[in-house]
Parts: sequence; structure tokens; C-alpha cells
Amino acid sequence: MTRTASSSTPPPSSASSGGDMTVGEALRLALEHERDGRLHPAEALATTIVGAVPNHSDALALLAALRLRRGDEGEALSFLARAVAHAGADAPFFANLASLLRRAGSARRALAAQRRALALDPAFPVAWFNLGNTQSDGGAGPSDGPSRDAAASYARAARLLPHHPDPCRRLAELRLALGEPAESLELFTQALRLAPESLPARLGLIDALRALGRIDGALALCRTVLALRPESPEGLTNLGALLVDDGREGGVPPLRRLTRLRPDDAVGRLALGEALARAGAADAQATLRRALALRPADSRSLRVFGGRLFDDGDDAGAALWRRRGAALDGAPSSRVAVLRIQPSHQATGAAHQRVSPLREMVVDTGTARWGEITYRLPESFLTRVDEALVHPHNFTVETPDGALLLDGLHAYSRSSLTMLPHVVDHSGDDRLLVDLPSAVERVEEEAILLGGDGNFAHGALDWASKLCVLDQFSHLSGLPVLVSAALRPAVVELFGLLGLSAERLIRVTPGAVLSCRRLWLPSLTHQFQYMAPEHLAFLRGRLGIPSTPRALGRGRRLYLTRASAGYRGLVNEEEVAALLAAEGFEAYVPDGRSMAEQIAVFAQAEAIVAPIGGGTAAVAFAPPGTRVLELTHERCVLPQYAILCALLKQPYEQIIGTAARNRGGLLFDWDFSVPVHQISVMLRLLNSSKQNQ
Repeated sequence: MTRTASSSTPPPSSASSGGDMTVGEALRLALEHERDGRLHPAEALATTIVGAVPNHSDALALLAALRLRRGDEGEALSFLARAVAHAGADAPFFANLASLLRRAGSARRALAAQRRALALDPAFPVAWFNLGNTQSDGGAGPSDGPSRDAAASYARAARLLPHHPDPCRRLAELRLALGEPAESLELFTQALRLAPESLPARLGLIDALRALGRIDGALALCRTVLALRPESPEGLTNLGALLVDDGREGGVPPLRRLTRLRPDDAVGRLALGEALARAGAADAQATLRRALALRPADSRSLRVFGGRLFDDGDDAGAALWRRRGAALDGAPSSRVAVLRIQPSHQATGAAHQRVSPLREMVVDTGTARWGEITYRLPESFLTRVDEALVHPHNFTVETPDGALLLDGLHAYSRSSLTMLPHVVDHSGDDRLLVDLPSAVERVEEEAILLGGDGNFAHGALDWASKLCVLDQFSHLSGLPVLVSAALRPAVVELFGLLGLSAERLIRVTPGAVLSCRRLWLPSLTHQFQYMAPEHLAFLRGRLGIPSTPRALGRGRRLYLTRASAGYRGLVNEEEVAALLAAEGFEAYVPDGRSMAEQIAVFAQAEAIVAPIGGGTAAVAFAPPGTRVLELTHERCVLPQYAILCALLKQPYEQIIGTAARNRGGLLFDWDFSVPVHQISVMLRLLNSSKQNQ
């Protein structure tokens, strides 16, 4: 294959090049034109080269890619066939061809060319790097998905090019996108060591630090970027966003500076508008209008602007702009409304009966971390609403006069409302902007709303507490009960053991809005994490849980392994399991087992070690005195099980490990590792100092 001009090869015309040059020089210039988007001069030079050297495979490949760019597939394939025919077994040719085809938008052909290059030379680092580029663009790959395929290719390229920063940096970017910020942090750091002036590596490092919650480190790096490049748009955007999102002062000035440097940057203008809106600034609305003028067909800008109107009290305007944004996205017809959160006992048209009053609880957890915890148990009650609308996802209830009944009816806090897909905004004065499906399902028969979700812990510890309230009203015992379609079989079985038969359950269509003629609403007995003793007494009494502790050595030691879980697993599972096995612990997986079997197993427990997860709620079925060790990570440190175990008179300790990667859908769904030596220490504490509790 001809790669450079021989002395007898006539040079291309100087018309496109500005002077005489060799074929090799002409090809390099043509490729440079193509990479920079100057397609006409690139095509002119390539045509001249093929005119001089008809079988020049690189020039033919370039012409093929250029024809693909303009949609002339037939002529492109002709040039491609000629190029491949004259290339022979030249791995660099196929690697270069793959890059041309990728830029031309032909990912499938690019992938084939890269694989041909690697078949010819398996240790060709550029081909591995280019393969990763195509796979990260969404090129076809194995079932594991393009991103993981790309990560494997970049990792191979990084091993073959240990002193080149690009494969390392691209691998870091993919690891971050895959929810593995700890790994990406190490890779970005390595890329920056290889290229200390690399702005993309610094920006990636900022993103990794931010994902790990290390905001101070990310801010320091932002300021380093701006010290080196004071007008860096990326540095200004990151600094402003970090400060605003973390609730710190000083986020607006860098975003203002960004918009002065780039007055027509719609994204920067929108970021400034959002920051001003969060700060309650008077010019927030004007800034958002400017962003909208720059990108009038951008649905995000429309929705953010609508949110600002809502915050300013313009409910009609907020609903209008929300609908316009949804229309741009092609969303189906919906009902946009402004509601107000109202306690059930204050709602007009609701018949309210109190079961127990609001009261204070003081719980001594017996731990150094949590000590004594004081919390308030809410009023528990039964409410009836006629012509109620039940919202999807969390089963809150809208009354005919526009009140949203929330307190005591679902298992989450008010701050979590905007995590729901139909809640657009939540104002400081407890107004909600909601966007609900316009279609509703009618329920004519009188019914009870229980709700629920797909989480076992919420089922056992939260939603089941409504049965404790319903137990006070025997005249409702024959009514059907509306529940989530996501309820796990074990939770349905648990409800049955508590007196609610499966025959009474009506599963609600996921995402549906229900219109109910007459609806009874039993409350929860407590707020999330902060348990009520009466629910635990009801639960354990109905299930026949032993009330006397088991002596050490006379019960089962259980390790609730999450080895098969798709997320929130232990990275050093084998090491932990081996240590626990040596201490007499048996690995136990509650999933897939009947509720009756689980209750029987946990009723025999003398000690339980549990990585944080829904299965940890099974300690509620263990007798007093059962020693409980919870394994968690720094992103999910909660007092929930410290309180639960204290109420159950179960000695409890908690080990906080290190988050490694997030494979789940929530901010706390991180896989993590825990120091094994700490487990040994905690086991000794649980087995000795707390033996008499």
C-alpha cells in the first residue's frame, strides 16, 4: 500500500494546497481538513491524490467517508471496497479507516474496521482506543452494554499506552458514568499526573470529587482551574453549580461572570437563572426569560421558567409554561395543578378520627454514635374522604377542594416529594405544582387505602403499621384494600399473618390516578426511621415472637448476605463472610423464602450481622437480646436500626465503611467495603460487654 510519495510520483495540484507537496503531505493535510470539518478542501485533495495514485487506499478511504457524510452511500461503498482491496493486512490502515467511518456516523462499519485492525495486530493500542471511542458513542457491542465494552477497550489501551493520558482519562469518564466515582477519581488523578495541564482531566476530577460528596476538594480544584484559566467557562460553571447546589454563598458571581464572557450561552444563562431563583433574587425571572429567548424550544428552560413563576405565586403562568414544555417533549396530555399540603384533621370535607395523640419519645440506643435520641411520634388517625383523587407513586390523597393530605399517610418526608415524577415544584409555603396523567381510574366501591411499595423494610416497618390503626375499627374489616402492585409476596404474606387476607387486596395500576367515591385513610403510626412501640407490639404479638432472650450459644448466628443483590453489596464480601463463618455465622438470604419460614428462623437468632438493606428489617422478628451488627457506608448513616433495636431490647452496633460504586437508582445505593478488623472488635463488644442487656 502506498503511504508516501515516491520520487517518480507526480505531486498533487497546488490549487487546494497553496503549493507543491508530496502525496504524503497532501494526505496529511486532507485528513486535517476532514477532522476540522473542512470537507470541501479535504475532498479536493483526496480526489487529486487518487487521480495521481489510483489505488491509494488511505485516500480512497477518505473519499468513502466523505461520501457517507453527504449521504451518497452507493459511491461511498465503491470507494470503500477499492480501499480495502488495496490495503492488504495493514492494521494501521483499518484503524484509520475506523476513525473516518466513526466521524462519518457509520458506527457499525467503524466497529468492523477496528475489529479487523485488532485481528491483524491484537497489541495495537490506537485501535483499542478507537474501539472504545466507537463503543462509547453507542456502537453495537455485546449484551453487557456499550459503556462497559468501551471501558474494557479503554483499559486495554491504557495498559498498552501507560504514559499516554487520553485512554486513562476516557476510562475515568466512563467509570464515573457507570456510577463508580472512587475508581474514576484514581484514574483522573493518574491522567492528570501524565498531563498536568489537561483541562478535561481536571474537570473530570472535579466531577468525581463531587460525586463522592467531597465538595471542599472539588471547590479547591475549581479555583485551581480558574487560577490557571480565569475565563474558563467550565471552571466558572462548575464553581457556581457546586456552591449553589451545596447551599453555600458565592455561587451567583461566577455564573454572572460566565454570562458576561458568553452573553449568548443559553446553558450558562439558564444556570444563572436557576441559581438566582434558589437565592430568591429579584432578577431571576428576567434572567430565565433571557435564557428562554436564546433557546425558545428548550423544554428544560420552559420548565425552569415555569418553576420560577410558581415560586413567585403566578400559579396560572407556572401551569401554562409547564404544559408548553411537556408539549415540546411530546408528552401525553396531562393535568397540571397547584395544590396545598394540609394536615388531614384540617381538611374540609374529611371525617377525621384520632387514635393516639402526638407525643414525645426518648430512646437510649446504648451506642456511642447515637446515644439518646428524642423524637416525636405523630398523631395516628383514621380519615374518610369522599370523591378523593389518589396520586400515583406515593399514594397521597387530593381532596375535592385542592388540599393534599400527606402527613401520616406515606412513609417519606416532605423533602422527598420532588423526587416523585409528578411533583414539579414544592414551595416554602407548602404549595405543590403537580403534573398528573389526565386519565383516571374510577373506584366506585367503598375502600381502604393502604398503599405500599416494593421495599421489604417499608412493608414490614412502615406500611404494616396502618394495620395497627385499622385494628381499632372492626366495622371496616370487610372492605377492599387498595395496595401497590409492587408489594412483594413476602409483604403480602406478612399482611395475611397480621389479619389482612390477600383476597381483600386490590392492586393499583402502576402510575394510575384513582378517583374514589369513598375512601378510608388509616395513618402510619410513626415517621420514617422513628418507630412506634405500639406498632412493634402489634406486629410481634400477632406473629408470636418470643418475649424472652436467647442465651449466647443457644441460638442461630445469621449473616444476611447481599452477595446476589444488584446493588448496595459488600465489595469485600468474601473476606467478611469468611471471618463471620469462623465465628459461627451462617449466610442467610431471606429473598424467595416464605414469610413464615423467615419469622421462624429469626425467632431463633442470637446474633445478626446485616449489610444495610431491606432485609435488615427482619431484626423485628428476632427475640430480645439478639445482638445486631449493621454494616453500612458513609452515604447511608441512619439511626433507624439503632432505634428499632433499642425498642426491641437488642444490643446494636454499626460499622461505617467506604462507598465504592453506585449500581442502584438512589443516592445511597452504593456498593461498599468495611474494615474486617472492626467487625472483629464489634463482635467482641456484642458478645461481652452487652451480654447482660
